[in-house]
Order: sequence, then C-alpha cells, then structure tokens
Amino acid sequence: MCYMNNITYFVEECTTITPKEVISIATPTIGKKYRTDIDCWFENEDRDIVSVSVNGKEPQMITLEFIEIHYGQMVYFNCGKCSARSAKLYLPPQGTEFQCRECGNLKYRLSAINSKSIAGMAIYRAVKINMIMDARANMNRIIYRGQYTHRYNR
Repeated sequence: MCYMNNITYFVEECTTITPKEVISIATPTIGKKYRTDIDCWFENEDRDIVSVSVNGKEPQMITLEFIEIHYGQMVYFNCGKCSARSAKLYLPPQGTEFQCRECGNLKYRLSAINSKSIAGMAIYRAVKINMIMDARANMNRIIYRGQYTHRYNR
C-alpha cells in the first residue's frame, strides 16, 4: 500500500516496467515495440542510462546495471531513491516517477488480507480464485497435443 496523498495503492494497480521491455523499446532493431504506452531512449553511448516516458509525460532518467553471470549478462534497474538493484520498477496511478516496491511502500493485494480469520480466509480464497480465472482467460494455449499445458494445470 502506497500512502501518497492518503491514497492506498497495490502492486497490481501500478504501471510496471522491466529492463527487457525498456531495452527492446529503446533499441528498435531488436524487435517489435509491444508497449505502446511507454517511450524509451538511451541517453549515452554506453547504454547504461535510459529515459522513460509514460503516455507522453515528463521523461525520467533511470540507470541500468549490467551484471556478468556465467552465461551472459543480467540487467537490473537502479532505483532513483534508494539506489537498490531492482528487476522491476513501478509507477503508481497518480505517481510521477518509477520506483522500487520498497520506496513506493507497495504491497501485493493478497498480502493485505488477514487469511487467519474466518472472514479473511473466505475473502482470500475468493480473490485468489478470481486471480487464477483471470490468468487462465489470458492464456494463449490451454491444450497442447491433446492435454492441458503445465501452465494451465498450475
């Protein structure tokens, strides 16, 4: 829950970006632009600073951090407020800048429900079933070779 002007926000309500999305949008030769609400471009030749603009609003400069691993590189964001390494940044509905979950004080909707009480258990189950039904409705392939996919069964 983000307490910005006494308004509570959850992670599910926020606009999110990942380094993979930002790099693919900022580099048009990589592939198609699959996010129409976000515009990105690199600020320098090292490609470690990217500017991100959502729906034509004021752009925000975000630093990318490249970590060498055994099979290549992992890309992370550096949060503008706390400089923590993050794989996803969030923009609340009325917010002006992307930030990590910790800086935005964002929580998941299910973690805000007390699942230990009787009423809380019923609400928790209803919300969880609703989330599963939404995820199944958005799946491209449910049946493969005559059987349900592993993703569908999960």
